[in-house]
Amino acid sequence: MKHIPIRKIHILARHDSSSASLRIRSIEDSMTDHDRDHGTHRHEFYFILIVKRGSGTHEVDFVTYDVQDHSVFVLRPGQVHQLTLAPSCTGYLIEFTPGFAHHYTGFAKKLFRRVSQRSHALLTSESIARLTNIVGDMQHEQSMGLLGSHEAIHAHFTLFITELVRATTASNSDAPDHTPIEQERFEELVYLIEHHLSEWKLPSDYARGLHISLYQLNALTRSMVGKTCSELINEHIVVEAKRQLLATSAQVKEIGYLLGYDDPSYFIRFFKKHTGHSPDAFRKQHR
Repeated sequence: MKHIPIRKIHILARHDSSSASLRIRSIEDSMTDHDRDHGTHRHEFYFILIVKRGSGTHEVDFVTYDVQDHSVFVLRPGQVHQLTLAPSCTGYLIEFTPGFAHHYTGFAKKLFRRVSQRSHALLTSESIARLTNIVGDMQHEQSMGLLGSHEAIHAHFTLFITELVRATTASNSDAPDHTPIEQERFEELVYLIEHHLSEWKLPSDYARGLHISLYQLNALTRSMVGKTCSELINEHIVVEAKRQLLATSAQVKEIGYLLGYDDPSYFIRFFKKHTGHSPDAFRKQHR
């Protein structure tokens, strides 16, 4: 069985070691022709790809996106992806540890959560220019390692995610308007699903977690993504099952247990219902 490799972050210590959990590289300076074709893998860290100009393909959690000018991709630890970039691509790669992300609290934490829940966005040239200018300033701060660089880098990163939220909101202007409360509750729901997937299987579990009624929960998910809460939960279960099937050598029943299914046959039926394939067949197709 061919397994999906898990990549760790490799960062050289800087003058200010407290900022060593973040790495910024330009695509054109850091990626050789070989590096531009990344086979299927996953990370232990956050990964942001900012494409100023270029083309290619990027498959994230089994969904394929075209890499275009002014594209931004945000991946969380554990997500499975495969990336191919054309030699002419320009832009930046930002990699940082969960510890770096945990620095953020309050409003900045809410912004970061919103950014990290959207894998792909296509922005305007003006937005990309603003983002790359901020990233360039962060890279300069990190390379200099002067007094206060750690604080400056975090301040620039807060500015970066603020600008990215603004830009992605503007790029999605055709979507129905949602109130800030709806947006925040939906982001909290997704966070709860990702962190309680193996133990909470029913929409009522998440309604209790959000302190709202089941009716309000389903109204929220239908308004935000046009799906019921059950459909959203099932989608997350299927994606995580696919990750485990390809990234580990665990038996199907072990993956079922990991996802909260005591009955392996029920897990197999569930997976086949939502994918059209048994777990074993899915594995064989992706060898």
